[in-house]
Amino acid sequence: MREIEFRIRDRDKWYYGVPLSKIKNDTVAFQSYDGNYYNLFADATTLGQYTGQEDKNGKKIFDGDLCYYFDSNCDEEDGGLKVVYEYGGYWLKGNGFAISFCQINTNTDVEVIGNIHDNLELLQA
Repeated sequence: MREIEFRIRDRDKWYYGVPLSKIKNDTVAFQSYDGNYYNLFADATTLGQYTGQEDKNGKKIFDGDLCYYFDSNCDEEDGGLKVVYEYGGYWLKGNGFAISFCQINTNTDVEVIGNIHDNLELLQA
């Protein structure tokens, strides 16, 4: 069974844990894994779930991350691919390219380079 974890950004800080409820428009009740409860003024679009996979450096991969995928068809020069949840699973997608996490070994073939909220410029053109 995979670990259930989320992250959300409140201004310039990322929090990791579990969202509890939406209080009003942009405020989310969130329990952090440090055991604290926070009422965060956060953009709900920054909420991303842990995919249950880690990259080649052991970094957790979240929905909304940007990654390099290393194979014969795609490499660093092609830019980053976005992690998305579609069709019941996680995918790397960008610029007409898509591959399911079911088809790759994220522990050797994927490296997290940022996310769409902090590093949009790394996304494939």
